[in-house]
Amino acid sequence: MDGVVHLLQNCRHHIEKALDRPYLTLDYLKTFVRSIDWSEPFILGLICAHLILAFITIKTRNKTNIQNSIFFTSVITVFNVKNFNKLGSDNWEKIATRNYFDENGFFIFVFVALPLLLIGNFVMLHNGYLALQTIKEIRRESRNAAARRQASKEEKKKQ
Repeated sequence: MDGVVHLLQNCRHHIEKALDRPYLTLDYLKTFVRSIDWSEPFILGLICAHLILAFITIKTRNKTNIQNSIFFTSVITVFNVKNFNKLGSDNWEKIATRNYFDENGFFIFVFVALPLLLIGNFVMLHNGYLALQTIKEIRRESRNAAARRQASKEEKKKQ
């Protein structure tokens, strides 16, 4: 267990060094959470939108076309999050009382990309689960068909 902790601390150190900022410290995250105006309609709207999308994702988990649409929309949105951050930074007065859109995109990552990545991962893992279930069903049917053929051959030999 100590090896895993050491590995994670080493990864954190390298990420912080690469970013030249201590983003992954508990103090930074506490400051970030305190700096958000949680009663702002923009923030509440983002949270509600993600909760609604998560609810839809869970309710439609057996509808592959809807799940794929959610997944690809999420991927495209996450891929373009830097552009959304620039757009938000240029027009923040129209949507919020404060400029949450920093140059590194930490806010947009936490409030937009991270929830979409989690939802996308759920879709991907669930599709993998469904694929495994389909493979199991195909193998079971294949064995049953082989057993029926074998029984049919034995029945013909007896006659």
